[in-house]
Amino acid sequence: MSIGSITALAGLANVLSNSSTSSTSGSTSSSSSTSSSSSSSSSSATGTSKLSALAQFDLEQLQSTQNSIDGYNQFQSLLTELQGTLVGVIAVPFATALSGITSSNTDVAYISPTGGTNYAVDVTQLAQSQQLTSQLAAADTTNSSTDSGSQDTSEVLTGGGTISIQTGNVDTTSGKFTASGSAVTVNVSAGSHTDTIDGTQTVVNNYSLQGIADAINNANAGVSASVTTDSSGNYQLELTSSSTGAENGFQVTGTSTASDGTGSVGLSDFTYTATDTTNYTAQAAQDAEYTVNGQQYASPTNDSVPVAAGININLLTVGSTIIGAPQAPTNVEDAANDLVSTVNGLFSSLQTLSSGLLASNPSIVNEFQSDITQALNDPYGSGSEETLSQLGITQGSDGNYSVNTSELSTAFAQDPTGVENVLSQAASALLQVEQQYNGQYGLVTTQLTNLQNQQTLYEDELEVDDQVSNTSTQQAQAAVDAYNLISESEGGSVSPYTSEV
Repeated sequence: MSIGSITALAGLANVLSNSSTSSTSGSTSSSSSTSSSSSSSSSSATGTSKLSALAQFDLEQLQSTQNSIDGYNQFQSLLTELQGTLVGVIAVPFATALSGITSSNTDVAYISPTGGTNYAVDVTQLAQSQQLTSQLAAADTTNSSTDSGSQDTSEVLTGGGTISIQTGNVDTTSGKFTASGSAVTVNVSAGSHTDTIDGTQTVVNNYSLQGIADAINNANAGVSASVTTDSSGNYQLELTSSSTGAENGFQVTGTSTASDGTGSVGLSDFTYTATDTTNYTAQAAQDAEYTVNGQQYASPTNDSVPVAAGININLLTVGSTIIGAPQAPTNVEDAANDLVSTVNGLFSSLQTLSSGLLASNPSIVNEFQSDITQALNDPYGSGSEETLSQLGITQGSDGNYSVNTSELSTAFAQDPTGVENVLSQAASALLQVEQQYNGQYGLVTTQLTNLQNQQTLYEDELEVDDQVSNTSTQQAQAAVDAYNLISESEGGSVSPYTSEV
């Protein structure tokens, strides 16, 4: 074989070794062969380096994708665990354990159904409104033009003027009045108006007792006025504070400014103050007074009187009773604790994932936690309890949720059905959030599917890289071996090809 053929075969070895330089055709010198051998060695190294860099990139992408897949698999497992807890909460047989607060003496204080923790309540005084009944007794309440007989002459006032009404605490013992509101001035002037009395439209003289009552009622002064009768059948003006409680009493100051009436009394005869009580028979305004387990309390009202945190009663009469507040049933407490424990564990694990395997995409974790927190804070149900916080399930400053079993028991005692509605509806809302991420087309499910597809792509690319690398190396080595074999057959006139492929 000629030297030219040998040199051409060496060029082939260089090409198959990814050489970028071809040997010069027709060279016959030993130095040319040596130069070709050196160039082939350098080019082979360059081609292999490029191939290795591509493979390294694919390998790094594959590892990153695998980390993300592992993270999303863990995320999905946590969501599945949450799903199981929520389904359990929704399925709790609350109705089999419904109970409530009870009163041992419903004549004294009333509440509803059966109990556990007891509170001894002793009612010594009920709250009441201030009530004034005028000493003046008139034969005619209206002095209507349709009246007949002696009633036509029974107009009570000598003339018009004003009545000032101011609410506050009236202490007739000390003669002290403490105002709690601004004074309201009621104007009483000559004339008449129409009013419905006992279902009948009646013309009312403004200077009659009914006329005075109507003027007071129209003023919205915190006092209601009416006309009543005494034991002899005569009419009297009765004034009653709109609210019970010692601070909701009132003073009345009448001032006569005209003398155009035919009656025998002036508006000053309807005055009542802490120091002038002669014009009325009075019932003083007072607070309810009671004790709970020996501790003294007062309330301006008899309704929804507090006994303990979250426990209110309605006072009906003076006397003693035992208020029983039940412990929340075990299944209710367990449901609340399971919910809180699972959410806390979930948040903790997600925090680890967002800074570890899912560090490349922490936003999906943050969005999920935000959605879960919103669902935990939303109102549910329509009873006295509407939120989880009203059941004693609250989030602390560290972000963890906890259950106050005392508050849960109190809420359950007051409104068992309300507690059931809040817990089950909150669990259902959380389950909807979980499905938005973990359902068939959920965000986590979709992201996991995309990552698995990427993983397959990178694995295929690595396999191609490996095949190309192996094929190039084998072909180049075969060409070198052939070159050296021919060199030997030519008696060593051409230097052997010593480059490693």
